Amino acid sequence: MRFTPLISININEMTERTKKYVQYFLSKGPKKESHIILYYIKILFYLYLKLYMNIICLITWQPKKIWCDFLDTFSLYKICMMVDDDAFDLMLFTALYKNIHFIKVSKDLCRQAGYMNTNYFIGKVISGWDKVLYYFGMDEDKYDFIWLIEDDVFFYAEQTLIRLDNNYATEDLLANRYYTNPDGNKQTWNWAHVTLSFAPPYYRGMMCAVRFSKKMMGCIKQYARDNGTLTFLEALFPTVAIKRHLNYATPIEMADIHYRYNFVKTAMDANSLYHPIKNMYTHVWLRQQLYRSNAEKKRFKLAHLKSA
Repeated sequence: MRFTPLISININEMTERTKKYVQYFLSKGPKKESHIILYYIKILFYLYLKLYMNIICLITWQPKKIWCDFLDTFSLYKICMMVDDDAFDLMLFTALYKNIHFIKVSKDLCRQAGYMNTNYFIGKVISGWDKVLYYFGMDEDKYDFIWLIEDDVFFYAEQTLIRLDNNYATEDLLANRYYTNPDGNKQTWNWAHVTLSFAPPYYRGMMCAVRFSKKMMGCIKQYARDNGTLTFLEALFPTVAIKRHLNYATPIEMADIHYRYNFVKTAMDANSLYHPIKNMYTHVWLRQQLYRSNAEKKRFKLAHLKSA
């Protein structure tokens, strides 16, 4: 007897690739009654990602074909790209990549709302980080969780982020480890150039790739509203999260987010994120190497099982 799914699924906001996947998946249904529970677990997790509005946003000066080709293969997240270059013509990219939403934000809007100074060490009062925080804090604040990733961060595949979302389903901030400035000492790190509207202790860490909850994004919005400005993101994000008593996790998979690092001799894995890797062709090469390595491991396991 044919199994009829008992849940109603709204796929209006899904990408075309995702719609086709869900429609195919639902048309099959579980083949046996014993498969029903597993079937619904898969569907519910899928719906959690899509209908509860989980999203990835890449922050870049200008779109790069290699990144677009990579992100265009994703099906379980909405994909956005914050383009910092106000003069860049997006016509070709929007035509080629239907599953990626390319975003630009006016500097004037950011300035008026206090979204500025998150990355002033690169000589910009308003950068792509200020724009992306404005966009998802003011214009599009409906998302439960959002990955914000700089374009020199490397990760292997969509599954890398799915795995982290599985393991850290409710945390408000996922980021690299943080360091504590217990008494507000201005003589270490870059603290002489950072002003925070809290009493010490302060906290800082590498924030090139983070996952925010809606609550975390709301706290950044409130900080901008209260102070008329933000401050350097490496101090802002961890300090706000801890001072506001949010749930802040530092997964081992994000431990290789560095300021400067040579990954030539690093044994990479498919579950982790790495920064900085600025050459986009290196991203392609690394994914090929990891793919081959994973294929070899699978073949070894299969051979081992057959010989057992």
